[in-house]
Amino acid sequence: MIIRIMSEGQYKLGGAHLDKINDLDNDAVSALEKENAKLFYKKYGELVKYIRDSGNKVPDQDIIESDFILPPADVTPEEALLFFEGEGVVPG
Repeated sequence: MIIRIMSEGQYKLGGAHLDKINDLDNDAVSALEKENAKLFYKKYGELVKYIRDSGNKVPDQDIIESDFILPPADVTPEEALLFFEGEGVVPG
């Protein structure tokens, strides 16, 4: 799967990572629902770090359709509400 982190680029990850990514995404959504900004920053940071650490960066010149698009790593909780609706950015 290809995951884009806006303003950063794309990462290629195997399907075996989907459950972990979905769990981290759900944790970030839960923090938003609780209106807990500190927890959101922590959980969303974990999600972005997991994708960076587990994925292979796609060269910027390669044009590949993304399966999931995440907001930038420095997204605020207020901005994140535009992306994280319902189940989050990674349905599962």
